Parts: sequence; structure tokens; C-alpha cells
Amino acid sequence: MEEGDNGDDFLHLLGQAEGEESWAEVMGVRFRQNKKGLVTFEMSELLGKFIVLRTADPAAEQFQSLTETLPRMLETSLTLTDARLLLRTKTGDPERAVVRCVPARDVREAEMQLDAAGYEEAEPSKEVLLKDGDQLVLKFSGNVARDTDGDSRDSVRLTFYSQRRTQAHFYIKEVNEFGNYSSPCYRGMVRFYGTRRHVGRPGGEDADRGPPDVIKNAFLGDTVEDGLDSICKLPVTLPKRERDPPRPPSAYRKLIESQGPLVNDWLQWLASELDEDWDLLGHHLRVKRSRLQHIKRNNPDDMQQQAFDMLYSWRKSLPAATDKIGKLCRALSRVGRRDLAEELRERYSDHRKKNGKA
Repeated sequence: MEEGDNGDDFLHLLGQAEGEESWAEVMGVRFRQNKKGLVTFEMSELLGKFIVLRTADPAAEQFQSLTETLPRMLETSLTLTDARLLLRTKTGDPERAVVRCVPARDVREAEMQLDAAGYEEAEPSKEVLLKDGDQLVLKFSGNVARDTDGDSRDSVRLTFYSQRRTQAHFYIKEVNEFGNYSSPCYRGMVRFYGTRRHVGRPGGEDADRGPPDVIKNAFLGDTVEDGLDSICKLPVTLPKRERDPPRPPSAYRKLIESQGPLVNDWLQWLASELDEDWDLLGHHLRVKRSRLQHIKRNNPDDMQQQAFDMLYSWRKSLPAATDKIGKLCRALSRVGRRDLAEELRERYSDHRKKNGKA
């Protein structure tokens, strides 16, 4: 209908008698237009339901086909609700998720409630047509699944009511811990299964489905059970947990003790004497640069612990038959710590005498 009030339009009354299924035009009714979009009229018979229809031509051929199809489609559409689905995860506890189904008109209010409850922001689904009492089933795919934790149910189920809060809480988990390698999150998809229905304009080319531009709940090509088809889907992500960093050698030095003269106590003594020279000594001992950087990051404020970790890593990397004392003394001399090299040789000499070696 074009903008503006067209006084040349014609009004018709379609009625359905009590207990009847068919609709028919009620003839001889006089309408009075009080204002735009509002009319009054009198009837000589009682109707269970009626529709006032405005047309531009009183004898239009298309009107004849509307007498039966339009009332049925209108009745159907009045029982349906344009709804949207929201799927969110909890801030600070991303394994906890909530799904809520609300009428499209209430989406903004629902989003504000979820924001206030501490759930991460996420886009809602497209609009789907739902009827009160419709069943919705959630199924997971990709690298995210529902964490059943002993729950025998294989899916999440909802029953939609437009005047009630329709939501469910559940927990999610990753399927493959090493999946989505290049992403900081595990990624998956949640499919929503429900009743596949569509509403089309009357008189369209396809009377069963209606023209494509008004089809709702389009079939996504998957059926979960009889009467429930895939009607929409939403992405779901789960941030990867930070892995525990590799333990520095100091974390397990007491578990692995040297069988030779360079016992851990000797390394502790050297570490206490080296101070900032430990880094340069590590280079002369050919400890990898990446390993030295890693040692610094593990104990940024403890230089003695850094020195010990370096010496421990170096000792551990050498074959058992290597002359570790000789290598360490030569490296100490190169970094200007001949005093430590001499004392280390004396300790080693005393050690050999004590153990009866020449």
C-alpha cells in the first residue's frame, strides 16, 4: 500500500462461524472509517473470528484466492514468534556456558542481563520461527563439545515459551587438546535443531513454501531426530589454558645428583661466587643463548639461582666421561676468575686424595 490514506480502497469482511473451519466473505457490511487504519462496522450474525481486509479493487481476481489462504496463514503466523538464540561463555570461567532463547523484540534486554551476569559478548543467531512448546536440541561439532561430567544426556534440550525464560546452563570442553594449533582458542559450532517451518506470501509460485525471500527456519541439511531439523547455528570458542612453563633445573636438582666431583654443593658454591660473571661464563661453556635467556626469565631477581641453573644445565648436557673440571677451570680463567679456577682445582685434588686416587 502506498503512503498516504487512499479513500478509494475497498474494505471486505472475512468471517469464520463458531465451530467451522472454512472462511467466507460476509456480504452487505457497511464500514465507517474513523481514522487511518481504524474502522467500525455492524454485523447481523455472530462470528467466532473475523478479518477486515483492504483492497484497491473490489473485483480483483487475487482477492478470491485470499478468502481461504490468507486467514489460515494469518492464524498460523499469530501462533509463531520470531525468536533469536544467544550463546555465551562466562568471563573468567570460559568452560561455563549459557544458551538463552528469547523473542526477537527482547534480545537487547536479554543481552544486557547476560552482560550484567558476567558473560562474554557474542552475536545472537538469526531469527527463527518458534511456537510455544517447541523443543530445541543443541548439538556440538568441531573441536568443542559439552562436558557431560557423568551426565548421561547426549545433548542440551530446551522448551521454548515466549512468556517464560528459556535458557540452559552447561559446561564445555575441548575435543582435541592439540587442535586449532595456530589459534589461541579451541573452535567449534553449536547447531540448534527444531521444527522446520516457513511462511510465504499467498498466491506465490510455490504454494507449499512461498517465495524464497520470506522463508524462515531454512533447513541446514541435517536432522537430529524425527521432526527436528537443523534450523540455525552459532560459533563457540574456548580459550586455551596456559601451559605450565618448563621447570627450571633448580626445581629438580635434588632429584638428579652428579656422581662425579661436580656435585650440586660445588655448583652452589660457584654460583654464590660468580655474581654477574655467570652469563659470560655460560657463553665460554657453550651453553645455548636461548637457554641462558630462559634461565634469566625463570629467576629474574635471583642472580645466584641463575648461575646455578646455568652450571647445572651445562653439567647435565655433557657425557659422563668428559673432563668437566678441566673445561670449567679453563672457562673460569677466560672470564678473569682464576681465583675460582685455582680453588676448584684444589677441591678436586682433595677429593681425589680422599677417595684414594692418585
